[in-house]
Amino acid sequence: MTAFTFKWFGALLFLGGLLGAPGVAQADNINPPPYVGAPCSTHGEFLLTDGNVTSSVNVFGSCAFPLAFEGPTTATDTSGSDSWLFDVIWPNFVDPLPIKYLRIQLTFIDNGTPGGSFNLGVTATDPITPTVDLVADSGLCFTCTQDGTAYAYRDYVIRPNPDFEEFILTYNPQDLVLSQFVVDTVSTPEPGMLAVLGFGLAAIGLARRRRAAP
Repeated sequence: MTAFTFKWFGALLFLGGLLGAPGVAQADNINPPPYVGAPCSTHGEFLLTDGNVTSSVNVFGSCAFPLAFEGPTTATDTSGSDSWLFDVIWPNFVDPLPIKYLRIQLTFIDNGTPGGSFNLGVTATDPITPTVDLVADSGLCFTCTQDGTAYAYRDYVIRPNPDFEEFILTYNPQDLVLSQFVVDTVSTPEPGMLAVLGFGLAAIGLARRRRAAP
């Protein structure tokens, strides 16, 4: 299968799942990126119950290069008086590939307060300070699922490919409660995947309109 066919086949798969399947709570079933399972890709899921990280799964795609560090990915969830903070340190392959694509998917339980918001910060560490560009932001969608959850995802492009990243999510637990935090990344020499990622953002907008239609 050529790279072009792989990209568009993956895009059609997640678009079909988004528009044709019933609403699901798990973020990675809503809009996975087309590079899931590709060489030098990573995937991880963090499930939370009552603010506690109950399980996490890290799956690393086959890659000729070693990981920046071995051992479990760290994830902490701490509560404060006005906000909760979820902090993840995410490893990467130490490779010469110049670009890293990153997708973070979030599922929240809606506490019944209209609206709600969150802040998500992404920093990258490398001997050369990388640039982190936000290239797609779905915003919070309260109509993309059928089970009362709120969903959002963001796509980033990081140059050069860093050794590891830190993700810091803050939110007001009186409005939203984090249910699942999903990370997907891939190291690549090609910038051509940006068009496919934008296609996914358009799919979220279409799903919102379909859910809102009487």
